[in-house]
Amino acid sequence: MIVDVHYHLTPFDVPKEGIRFAIPELLRIAKIMGLKPDEDTLIQKSVELWSDKDGKKLIKLMDNANIDFTIVCNVDNADNKQITPEVNQFINKRISDIAKEYPLILTTGGRVRPLFHSEMRQFGIGMREQHPDPLMDIPPDTAGKLGISDGDWVCIENLRGVIKQKARVTDAIHPSVINVESHWWFPEQPAEEPSLYGLWQSNANVLTLDDPDKCDPITGGWALRALLCKVYKVPALQ
Repeated sequence: MIVDVHYHLTPFDVPKEGIRFAIPELLRIAKIMGLKPDEDTLIQKSVELWSDKDGKKLIKLMDNANIDFTIVCNVDNADNKQITPEVNQFINKRISDIAKEYPLILTTGGRVRPLFHSEMRQFGIGMREQHPDPLMDIPPDTAGKLGISDGDWVCIENLRGVIKQKARVTDAIHPSVINVESHWWFPEQPAEEPSLYGLWQSNANVLTLDDPDKCDPITGGWALRALLCKVYKVPALQ
């Protein structure tokens, strides 16, 4: 789940002179990012983006950036008559629907010894034998409500995809959170497409987003934690 927690709704046309106060800070950030924007172009782009009378620009930006939902900050202009409850509800329309469909918080990147990243997955060298299956940690109460028992194969699904791992019921995790192991592939499965050694079967990366346009512009990092998901037992035919 990607959350924008500080969005200022600006339901009026923003004049260029109203933008200029922010330009030095924008230029400073651009310099850190290795960008050299033209000041006049930056002002014009800010005018276009900052004016959002009905929230439609925000929804489009959220979709393009894969932001699951945003929290509108209207404290600065709370007396503005155009910022009605209906406008706020429209802008935050994704919150309830997504949270109902994907009620759990997903953490990926779980590590386990003796495996190391994507290494040691082959049978016959003694490591995989100690940890043969990918495990998903789930708290007891949550597992009980979902009819999941320790050792069950389960599907972990979000807006980006679905993988399968084996449930490990544990009270060492928050009731709203699940944790999946990373780097899984299965050398014993066929190498040819579409299997590719079962690369997409249990790999946590299926549930994350690594599109270069969506990664951090400085570090290249992408969202690995605090993603929304749902969990259910693998259907019998699978």
